[in-house]
Amino acid sequence: MPDTPANTSTTLTVTVDGAAVSDVLEVNGDHDWFAVTLVAGQTYTFLTQSTTGTNNTSTDTTLALRDAAGHLIAFNDDYDNPPGQFSRITFTATTSGTYYLDVGGYNDADTGGYQVRAFTAAPLALPVYDNDEIALQLTDGFWGNDPHHLDVAPGGTLTVHISALTAAGQTLARAALALWSDATGITFSEVPNGPGADIDFTDNQVGAFTSTEWTDGIITSAVVNVGTGWISTYGTGLNTYSMQTYVHEIGHALGLGHGGDYNGSATYPADAIYANDGWPATIMSYFDGRNENDWFSGQGFTSQYTIAPMAADIIAVNNLYGARVGLTRTGDTTYGFNNSSGRDVFSATAVNGAAVTIVDDGGIDTLDYSLTSASQQIWLTSELFSNVLGRTGNLVIARGTVIENVLGGSGSDIIVGNAANNVLNGGAGADILYGEDGDDTLDGGSGNDEIDGGQGADTILASAGNDSYRGGAGGDVFVFGPVLAFLDTPVIADLDGADLIDMNTRPGDAVQITTFIGTTAFGHVAGEYRYFWSGGTTVVEYDGDGDGVADGSLTIANGEFGLQQFTSGSGAHNLQIAGGGSSNTPPVAADDSATTDQDTPLTIDVKANDSDADGDPLTVSLIASWTAQGGSVAVDGANMVSYTPASGFSGTDTFTYSISDGQGGSATATVTVTVNPVANVIMGTPNPDTLNGTNGVDQIYGLGSADVLNGRGGNDLLDGGNGDDTLDGGAGDDVMRGGFGNDRYYVDSAGDTVEENAGQGNDLVIATADWTLGANVEDLRLSGGATTGTGNELDNEISASGAAGGVTILGLGGADYLRGSLHDDVIDGGDGNDRIFGDEGNNTLSGGLGRDSIVGGSGVDTIDGGEGNDVL
Repeated sequence: MPDTPANTSTTLTVTVDGAAVSDVLEVNGDHDWFAVTLVAGQTYTFLTQSTTGTNNTSTDTTLALRDAAGHLIAFNDDYDNPPGQFSRITFTATTSGTYYLDVGGYNDADTGGYQVRAFTAAPLALPVYDNDEIALQLTDGFWGNDPHHLDVAPGGTLTVHISALTAAGQTLARAALALWSDATGITFSEVPNGPGADIDFTDNQVGAFTSTEWTDGIITSAVVNVGTGWISTYGTGLNTYSMQTYVHEIGHALGLGHGGDYNGSATYPADAIYANDGWPATIMSYFDGRNENDWFSGQGFTSQYTIAPMAADIIAVNNLYGARVGLTRTGDTTYGFNNSSGRDVFSATAVNGAAVTIVDDGGIDTLDYSLTSASQQIWLTSELFSNVLGRTGNLVIARGTVIENVLGGSGSDIIVGNAANNVLNGGAGADILYGEDGDDTLDGGSGNDEIDGGQGADTILASAGNDSYRGGAGGDVFVFGPVLAFLDTPVIADLDGADLIDMNTRPGDAVQITTFIGTTAFGHVAGEYRYFWSGGTTVVEYDGDGDGVADGSLTIANGEFGLQQFTSGSGAHNLQIAGGGSSNTPPVAADDSATTDQDTPLTIDVKANDSDADGDPLTVSLIASWTAQGGSVAVDGANMVSYTPASGFSGTDTFTYSISDGQGGSATATVTVTVNPVANVIMGTPNPDTLNGTNGVDQIYGLGSADVLNGRGGNDLLDGGNGDDTLDGGAGDDVMRGGFGNDRYYVDSAGDTVEENAGQGNDLVIATADWTLGANVEDLRLSGGATTGTGNELDNEISASGAAGGVTILGLGGADYLRGSLHDDVIDGGDGNDRIFGDEGNNTLSGGLGRDSIVGGSGVDTIDGGEGNDVL
């Protein structure tokens, strides 16, 4: 018989940094709860072990962390695989007060002794990068701020030569190329010969490597070699290191570097520049997330191959080649079991447990992990790690991908929805389902389930088991069916005035004729149900066989507003009931805004503009301890919220908080924080310098001589001073000033600014975005995804040989030299005596005013000389 309560009434405690507490899971399904006191802002580690404190093969525990109300915050099964018996959670407290550690047996089917500990965690020696920072390392940082890519855009085609590979090598190469096609929206077309192919694959050299050459940001040659000895050693199937190698090496061919500044070999953490440099974050890393990376292993990640581009990799190639919009799987798709994606790496049967990231651009999609007995954690929010098929951290949903539905298995699953209208089915087992936002449908399946609809008008389908149901905010429907409702003793924990209890429409139930008899005693008629109040709650009882004895009951707790409707199976009776307690008006939360400087924390009184009509005191809690931009938030004992921006971050950040009135009412609001940049000043010397900025806001001054200035991330100011300078602002909206000398500028955004004064030299802008030359800048070269280039009143030289597609070039005034791309272009010289070259493609060329010289080049061109004596 269980001796420790599995709820907030427990009297057992664990002391932080104190002795381990021992207890026993007596029976299957037993859970022990321990209260623990935490301080906001402090990071803690919670650990279960054997009763001897050693890693042996005794009780296989699970560990959950719950807030003061008993709601789930975090969960872990195995951190020590092998043997995979014990659990560990690392957590930074957002509020000070009481939390609960919930210890159970694996799959609720293991018993025996264990001990549980809590201790403060040491701070990380390395920063934790978000996926955008990792992507910037892959495209810029590894290459010394010299990003490059193949000459193509999403929707375009690259040629590949793979016929020199063995049959096994060709199979792996095709599978890997298909995954990069999903990530980029680019088609890979096989050609019979290596020379001239965009990517040439070989296997006649030892090892695995990729060689690329590039000019002005465009890759002109890419050769991928994965030796025959390599795949002989590491396998020929999809769930092998050989498959991981092919995906990794093709990433290099597309322009991605490594996850850190290493090449050939590396050791963690000595060669890492961020703590989460590992395979789970990027396939371009060198570090196994279980055996070589403490950050991932500390969160219980299991060891598995990564056989698809991961979240940061997909962001990186989309930054290089442009956004992939509506090009990858736009219909209804199933992943996992019954996989219909066309990619075997997403099949739960073809590839069991390897790490993948799902890319999907539309349709109503489903994660089907129903045919497994493993306990799983599935999060539909993009860029979070899910645990499926008995492994940890092996499934991610890519940024921009929306998956709507989940089918859980027969284990004890945790399934968390997203902002879409989700359909979540837990299957068998003691499951926890959270709908989050959207109008969701949640079905726990058999087992003792905990279901919370979250925001929106949700439908909760009752099933066999002693379940707990919370509709959350919005008008929710609890669907039972007259027999199923009373098989066990389910509890509705938050009935309110907008909710409906429906007794006869549970899918799959036979029609039941029932009779509502109010508060009177059973009359020995089959199908009767009655209700009464007991201890401030409403209890509904059902007599299915007519023996006058209740066959089951439904408890409605904390329903504190108005009357609710019960519809009987016959459709002839309506039961108006109210849960226990008095009427309560929920609070109203209003959005907040605040301002601070870069790297400067601030305190926000979020309750100042919130209200409660009943005058109830309001308690603040956070939806999560992180923010949209990676900062951190915490709530103190006075319900004040402290916000700390991520190191070096400036811009707009948001987080969401909740207020509770202590009577079952709650509301949420969003806080928007404007973080003003504080520039990092970097000064050069009178000699030639190479100066690199940070991912924050920088002011970089080259002073004299020919300098190379790289802004990297942030909205930077780059000032070359005297000399022939090279200025590359990197990500962000940058201001670049070359000063005296013949300067070269790299721009990638319309938000960049190039400033030159008259008489300061002959200057060149190389643009991967549409660009118009400003005053006193002479030349422009379009590259990558740029589609429009516009001159000024000077004698401009504008070319587009590096552009990925057709372009529009407008010369405006001056005697211009204009040259198109290798695609179909539109070129207009404007005023002045211009020289226009169409180059390849079917071009439309216009001279405009002046005496122009126009050469069409190859292709079918349309030429209009315009006014003046032109040479065509």
